[in-house]
Amino acid sequence: MRFSFSAGLMIRRGEQCFEFERQLLDGRVVFTDVLTKAPWTLATKDLLEAIEEHKVEVVLESGVACKATPRGVQSGEVNIDVSTLPAVVRDRAEYRMKWVNAMRQRGVSRGATSAIKHHSAEFAQRWGVRPPGVTTLARWMRDFEAGGRTLLSLVDCPRRRVKRTNDKVRELATKILRKHYFSRERASIRDCFDRLQIALKTETSAGRMVPEESKISLSTLQRIVNETPLYVRLSKRHSETHARAMLRTTFTGQNFEYPAERYEIDHTPLDFLVLCDRTLIPLGRPVITVVIDSYSGYVVGFYVSFYGPSTTSVSGALRCAIFPKDGLVCSVELQNAWLSAGIPALLLCDNGLEFHAKLLGTWAGALGMDIQFARVRTPWTKARVERFFRDQSRFGLVSGRILKRRANDLYENPTDTAAITLSNLIDGLVKYAVDIHSQRVNERTLEYPLHRFEEGLKRMPPAEYCTNTKMAQLILAHEKKLTVDSGGVRFAGLRYDCTPLNHVIQRSGHRQITVKFDPDDLDQVYAVVDESGVPIALQSRDPEYTAGLSWNQHQAIRRYARKALKEDGVGERLLRAKQELWEHWANATHTMPRKERQQLAIFSGASSARSLFKSDRGESSASDEGAPLKVITEPSTATAGDDLPVDEMVTDVSSSPTDVGPATDELPEGATVFLDADRILVASGAHDQQLWGAELE
Repeated sequence: MRFSFSAGLMIRRGEQCFEFERQLLDGRVVFTDVLTKAPWTLATKDLLEAIEEHKVEVVLESGVACKATPRGVQSGEVNIDVSTLPAVVRDRAEYRMKWVNAMRQRGVSRGATSAIKHHSAEFAQRWGVRPPGVTTLARWMRDFEAGGRTLLSLVDCPRRRVKRTNDKVRELATKILRKHYFSRERASIRDCFDRLQIALKTETSAGRMVPEESKISLSTLQRIVNETPLYVRLSKRHSETHARAMLRTTFTGQNFEYPAERYEIDHTPLDFLVLCDRTLIPLGRPVITVVIDSYSGYVVGFYVSFYGPSTTSVSGALRCAIFPKDGLVCSVELQNAWLSAGIPALLLCDNGLEFHAKLLGTWAGALGMDIQFARVRTPWTKARVERFFRDQSRFGLVSGRILKRRANDLYENPTDTAAITLSNLIDGLVKYAVDIHSQRVNERTLEYPLHRFEEGLKRMPPAEYCTNTKMAQLILAHEKKLTVDSGGVRFAGLRYDCTPLNHVIQRSGHRQITVKFDPDDLDQVYAVVDESGVPIALQSRDPEYTAGLSWNQHQAIRRYARKALKEDGVGERLLRAKQELWEHWANATHTMPRKERQQLAIFSGASSARSLFKSDRGESSASDEGAPLKVITEPSTATAGDDLPVDEMVTDVSSSPTDVGPATDELPEGATVFLDADRILVASGAHDQQLWGAELE
């Protein structure tokens, strides 16, 4: 709407009408009340703000409020910019404006129908078009004057749709949509429309609805569905997560002021097959862990391994991101220096198990940084690192690349085309991150990461570093609670010891201590033995094995050795031997009374010397075979070689000899002879109770 501070200008404030009086030299304007002639003076700026806020309304000479809105819309209902209108609507309004301006050039008023007819035919002949009707052109001129002489006054207002659907029909449609469409059943609108038709016929047959009112079209049902917000539709038909993913926005929480304010970390497998540096055998597909600055998109560190996502890879990537990299990349020819910004204020990661490990929280607390977990299934919250992973095709490496199998396409086995070793791959990744990725222009900000990172370093707070690099490495190390004893510290089949540890044992004895170790180097570990927290280095007792040994490598070796023992059957043989020993002890155990067991033991004459002598001769004791004991009661003289009469089988001996004497060839008178299977036991008499034994030949 346009107006000027000239005679005849009137404004309305509430129920009061003011007429323009004059404009002062200081920029203020004076209005007078139409009824009371009271003056009202205000600044031009304040008047324009009041008109914009609809506190004051500009009125035409006829007393009708000026509407700078589309025809048919009340003032204040809409605020439309003509440039935002569709091209068709804007062209139609400009066409009408062209005819209205032509009539105004001829001085034709909106009521002069004869003049409008004459001049419209003149302009139609000049322009070579068909003229509008006289009544239509007069209406355009009237709307133009009433609308403040703006193009917006000639724009047709969208026709308001009158709701002709019966309330009962609408209620029934809403009920069917809620049950079948806005549910996990995910029925189509056509299916719901058919269900609605059946329900309407049922209601009409029951007399609860008039047939003329029980009509609804498919487009009307579609409009009822569209009245529900799209987010609600998706969440009801699918899930809240699906709705967030489909209608995701990142309008907030992504603006940062300087580098190291937030780092993003994540893993992904590389699309390349890598060879061993020593044997040139394909090792497999490595996994890279990348740390990127959220402010600039600059790569501050990465870690490549075959371990997969783990705390080991997280620790390695954080060490690379935090520590200076001058010594790490000295062997790589780079055009730019690999900058480092120290310890970040915030670390953004996803919800992997390695990030929820208690160890990562310990590292964050020791380094003084916070950890933020991204919402599940919202990778756009860490868009920087995800974009880096998507650009793997820009690495420029072709040999050994793993491609997706496609129909009717020649597939090349990456094992046959692999030609890059692990060390060369790491050098190439360093060069790509420092010289290529850091200088790729961002189409949104029109800046490249290296320039943005360097510019941010000048404005950022001083970077925070650890005073002791070795101590920082121990902070990012793994730790275990182990028991120290006279043999040192036993850790995963390895032994570690040092002289200070012996003093600890002498002072405190065997107890548990905290052992920290670098997962990439098991040549030595560090033990915290006192409250000061100062670690002491423990050297390996097998340095030839642990030199350059990593934790995952040691675990793989132990798994292989354990598998080899299992295949060799050592464990099964050990279990079988244990079972045989247990069966031997079970068979050798009898349940007879203790006194009887003592008598049987004495009469058996068993001893270690006899058992060893028998084993040397290759014989077995008959008593071991359960031979019966026989008694000879006839008093006579006999030798070991005589045949002795046997009176009876003895199963119980009431009195047992207490002393065993040497063997003899002569039997004493009145002696009782006990005959076993291969030896003679002679008891002399009841007075001396002596026992001789002789082996039977």
